[in-house]
Amino acid sequence: MSMETLLGLSANVNWGYNTRNTSLLLDSSAKLFNYVLPQNRGGQILLQLEGQGDTQVVGAAFSYGAIMFDNGDPSVNSVMAENAFYCLTKSIKAGNNYAAPILLNMLEHNPDAIFDKFYEVEKSKCFGSLRAISHSNSKEAVYRNKFCENIMYIKFYIISIFYDIREKRLLIPDDMLRSPMSKINSVIIIAMRKKEYEDAIKIGSDYFEKIYIEINDTLLNF
Repeated sequence: MSMETLLGLSANVNWGYNTRNTSLLLDSSAKLFNYVLPQNRGGQILLQLEGQGDTQVVGAAFSYGAIMFDNGDPSVNSVMAENAFYCLTKSIKAGNNYAAPILLNMLEHNPDAIFDKFYEVEKSKCFGSLRAISHSNSKEAVYRNKFCENIMYIKFYIISIFYDIREKRLLIPDDMLRSPMSKINSVIIIAMRKKEYEDAIKIGSDYFEKIYIEINDTLLNF
């Protein structure tokens, strides 16, 4: 496995997305997905990504794949979304708030793609508390409802990375946004209708961090 190949495939996906070349985007997404499969020990190369630039390039490519790719198997989109979440969060942690609008864009288009990791986080948090619900479909419904409630706060927290919510001021140039301000304001209004600012940030950042750790653990076991 080579970092150069990973970055090259990612750049092709991003070029396809930015130039609206759908065939290049989908073809390169499939190649990128296959390149980091477990049998190729793909998790290891994602774990080696460092800094702000490469993490954003690879994360953005996986996010576009998660949104656009459709081979009838949603688990493919889930894996792409988890890889995107991991890489973009790593970029954000390295101080790159330009990665946050890309992550928000993916969650606006395909929030369900990270449900599996949310489910794992909730299972570990609520171990035993749902034991009374024996039917697996009922458990799934409980977690699904929690996900629908809390994805708003995850998005709220991600918005706070590139937009000062209290001051109503962008922290990045407006041409770096991937979602219209009307959508961003809609998330803010709904989240703050239910929670105070500090509570919404705390809930969102807590899930954000735990999902990142959950994905990191998965990659370590690849």
